[in-house]
Amino acid sequence: MLFYMKSKMDIINKIGTKWREAASLIILVKDQSIKDFGCDFRVLLFNRAEKSTFYPNSAVFPGGVHEIGDASLLWLNYIKSFGQSTNRDLFQCNSPRPAIFTNKMNGQIQREFSLRITAIRETFEETGILLCKKRLSGVKELSHNYSHSFEDFDRLYWQNLVHKDHTQFFTLCKTLEVIPDLYSLFEWTAWLTPTTFKKRFQTCFYLVAMQNIPDVILERNEAASFSWKTPKEFIEDYFDQKLYLPPPQLYELSRLLNFACLDELVNFARVRSTKGITLMLPVIQKCADGTVSLMPGDDLYSINTDETNQKNTETITIDQYRKRVKNLHRIEYFNNGRVFIQHNCSLNDGHLPPVKSNI
Repeated sequence: MLFYMKSKMDIINKIGTKWREAASLIILVKDQSIKDFGCDFRVLLFNRAEKSTFYPNSAVFPGGVHEIGDASLLWLNYIKSFGQSTNRDLFQCNSPRPAIFTNKMNGQIQREFSLRITAIRETFEETGILLCKKRLSGVKELSHNYSHSFEDFDRLYWQNLVHKDHTQFFTLCKTLEVIPDLYSLFEWTAWLTPTTFKKRFQTCFYLVAMQNIPDVILERNEAASFSWKTPKEFIEDYFDQKLYLPPPQLYELSRLLNFACLDELVNFARVRSTKGITLMLPVIQKCADGTVSLMPGDDLYSINTDETNQKNTETITIDQYRKRVKNLHRIEYFNNGRVFIQHNCSLNDGHLPPVKSNI
């Protein structure tokens, strides 16, 4: 199994153009007042600005590119000064995970820390939500399930400063005497942009829960608007063409439909995060009546581009393509606007499959 994983990553590392590494946050907030939508929590999505260079006018989770300052050894010493653990094994996992979790330069803190810093910093830049712990919080809070946003400072000023220079995020934390709340973030999944895109990212997605809806201040260069809705509401808006969800957002929101209770979801995320992560690298196949996005586990899935390109599917329908195999893990996009998530195979990383949704 480990040999297979290493061989697969060797192939991935040779595919197409180089990509940038990134981290995103799936922020969930408890809301007991919700009725008729099957759960007691909301999710934050913001709509990318029209001038955005990647997925413009799309509803996405907050996050962005991993920067060298996020991996500075200064963070390790600063976190230690709060009495918080920086043990290398704190977030590490012995199960297979994508290459994004591997440090590529000496003199950097481990990726389990720096990717979390990236997700929190980028979320602050885009939304003004600063997930952190005060100095008086103490080491006992490491076991808490829920995070909170620190808001009692000039957030707009610091947002602009951090947006211009990512290293100012460290300065912000020192000024406020807080540390990023790394310990309430749970590894959830990782996606790599398909080879058909010129601009590509390998992104680690973390899940974090909050008790109360924080105040949002959008960074207008990157975000046009935002919404707190249930996963079901966002998916229905997508099917009604009120917004566009890129594949990772559609898939992960559909996966959240498995849970009615936020407490149960957080407990699941904590346990599941020890079981590794399967890299979600969609392989796009064109059919006569649309396109199919193949995922790991599908009988026709292959990250070997030479093998994939040999499959002539443009003369058959999506339904005919589906009937070729037994094990399905794919998103089907029909030219008439219908979208189906098809999944009937087991996942290797302890995850639940998305709840099947369609229009």
